[in-house]
Formats: sequence, structure tokens, C-alpha cells
Amino acid sequence: MSDLKTLVLSRGVLMFPRKVLDRIFAFIETGTFLAETGDIRNPGEEVTRHGIAHGVFKNFESRTIALKYLILLDALAYVLLHDNLLMGTL
Repeated sequence: MSDLKTLVLSRGVLMFPRKVLDRIFAFIETGTFLAETGDIRNPGEEVTRHGIAHGVFKNFESRTIALKYLILLDALAYVLLHDNLLMGTL
């Protein structure tokens, strides 16, 4: 993840506010996203890589966790769109 962050933030122009990009990367790096499944205190409220990659969801029906997953995926899509726009590959 640090390679993606370095790449995106190294661009001469940022299409999105730096604070927004910093928050996206901070959540991925220090939030529950990369946490081990056993370390998650409330799987119905905390977004994890394991849940996304392997479909391991508990109490996924909650509005809170659904919104968190949508925001995370949307944020990652913005990061990838940003890089593709700047590289001219879109």
C-alpha cells in the first residue's frame, strides 16, 4: 500500500485535495482494513481486507458496515481514477 501512496502523492498535480488522499491512505494503513481477523473487536462495524477479499462477513446487514465498505471502495476508485487521469491512460 505504501507504494501506491508514494506513487499517487508523487504526481506533480493532485486532482483531489491532499487531505482527502491522506485520510484514505491513513485509514487503509492504520485502520482496521489490514488487521488480522482475530484482532477485530466488532466485525459488524469494522471494515477488513479479509471481509472484502474472502467474503467473510458477520452481521454485514448493518447500515454502518455497508456504508463503510461503500465509502472505502469509492475512495479507492478515486485514487485509481486520479492516477489514470494523470498518466493519460484513461
